[in-house]
Amino acid sequence: MKNLSYSASGEAAVSATTTVESFINAGFNEQGIADSIANKIRQYVKDYDGIMLDYDGSSASIFMGWGNFTDVEKNYAMEYDFVVGQQTWHYLSEDNIPVKEVFVNEYGIIICVECK
Repeated sequence: MKNLSYSASGEAAVSATTTVESFINAGFNEQGIADSIANKIRQYVKDYDGIMLDYDGSSASIFMGWGNFTDVEKNYAMEYDFVVGQQTWHYLSEDNIPVKEVFVNEYGIIICVECK
């Protein structure tokens, strides 16, 4: 059996490490943005500061305009609405607020919750 040896230049190793670190840091940064959005929604819903769009006795839709979020959060929510929905569901479920749906559009975020 042959013993094979490979070497890489120090420059390539540094570049690869930097790329991996950037990728990891970007993931943490995105998670932080998603958490920030969900926490703002959580506080908004808990404080009932939202505008009721619809109430039928068993559910309500609460609207949060983009003025409640930073530009970074808005862009993230528009691009990753599914993640924002999951995070919102998770945080509100901790407060025993059942989420039916989360909609992201050009005007803001609409959170549909079940009323008790």
